[in-house]
Amino acid sequence: MLPAASISPSAMQNLCPGQTVTLQANTGAGLSYQWFKDNAIITSATTSSYSTGTAGTYTVQVTKTNGCSAVSAGVVVTNACAAVITDAGSITLCAGSGVAVNFTASGFNAGNMFTLQLSAAGGSFASPTDIGTAAGTGSGSITGVIPTNTPVGAGYKLRVVSSDPATTGPASPLTLKIQSSTVDPISLCAVTVSSNKNLLVWEKPMTANIDSFVIYRNTQVTGVYQKIAAQEYAAFSTYLDNTADPTTQPYRYYISGENMCGEGPQYNPHRTIHLTINKGQGTTKWNLIWNGYEGFSHGTYQIWRGPNAGSLTLLAEVEANSYNSFTDLNAPTGALFYRVVVGDAPSCNPSARTTGGEMVGSNIVSNSETSVNLSWMDMNVWPNPGTSSSQLMVVSSGQDDVYSVRIVDITGRVLDHYEAEANKAIEFGLSYAPGIYTIEAFSKDGQKLVRKWVKQ
Repeated sequence: MLPAASISPSAMQNLCPGQTVTLQANTGAGLSYQWFKDNAIITSATTSSYSTGTAGTYTVQVTKTNGCSAVSAGVVVTNACAAVITDAGSITLCAGSGVAVNFTASGFNAGNMFTLQLSAAGGSFASPTDIGTAAGTGSGSITGVIPTNTPVGAGYKLRVVSSDPATTGPASPLTLKIQSSTVDPISLCAVTVSSNKNLLVWEKPMTANIDSFVIYRNTQVTGVYQKIAAQEYAAFSTYLDNTADPTTQPYRYYISGENMCGEGPQYNPHRTIHLTINKGQGTTKWNLIWNGYEGFSHGTYQIWRGPNAGSLTLLAEVEANSYNSFTDLNAPTGALFYRVVVGDAPSCNPSARTTGGEMVGSNIVSNSETSVNLSWMDMNVWPNPGTSSSQLMVVSSGQDDVYSVRIVDITGRVLDHYEAEANKAIEFGLSYAPGIYTIEAFSKDGQKLVRKWVKQ
């Protein structure tokens, strides 16, 4: 019977310069050995093991005492030094972007192809992804492209494998964080007036794909927004717009998530409530007019009133509709302050408690804003709100006969200018679009009366 003949390790051995491998034959009583390289006898290599650092194909002949012998399968030893990536540190890349690394390697055959592989998040190469190739026989650089569908995550690694001979390099000392070039849309919870500024509130999504939030505010061009701020992801999910003046107009806002790879889309802008006040017929009536809140569905508004801005109590609740108004028919005398609040705003859980902005509400107005303390001058506007045209009259006891009147839209654009004769009605507004307008009347000495008018 022929003896067994085998070598361990049996797989190809790729050795870098200066490295050796010990080849071990099977052992047993009465066995003798002869080692061969490329089918040529290796002089004096007659023990059960043989150490070498020279490329070639090695076999061993195993012989019994009865003279029967067998030759093992060959083990290939190469001087191909597996590619080792030399770049270190940590970088952040976008899915779909390129990455280039340097590596050391030697001893590969002509026609060899190096392949750059990407691990899973966390560094596992159980199922690597090929992302780039480069032909070569030794050290060089290789470029790959991160697949666009690569999951967002950290701890990614790279390695280089070869084809001729087949080697697998170690995981790189370089660590990758992958971000997506697609950022999901984000919606504000609400925008409310707080401390006479606009306070934006949103719920922070739990994601590694957002570095910061970008805040946009409308311009005077319909549908056009400008970036007003960017806030780091780690900050509280509220933003106070100190550059807006809620007493003059409503504002629209939206936010988007941003990372180094891109920015999310415009999504679901929110518009603040802008409240105005004017005097009704009689001494105890005050008209409140406001634009509807935009950004979420709601069905009611609450009217809050008080003797000062810090002591408001609920006065009434009204149904929300396209043109919102309320008349306080039996208001007490003296200074009064009003605010309109959404009665059924959805719940929101920002990353910080807010102060003064828990309710989604308007600016605060006062009946004192409608008076200029002129006993000889007043202005009436009727009907208000109006559906077609309305009339205005500057009421004067005779100090001036003619007054300058102008009508301004919500953007500040002057639509009409009149020289109005005292105590005579002027018809206006027939061609105006639905909206909120400011009427200003000036006396000759520069005193001014202001009224708000709504066209439905």
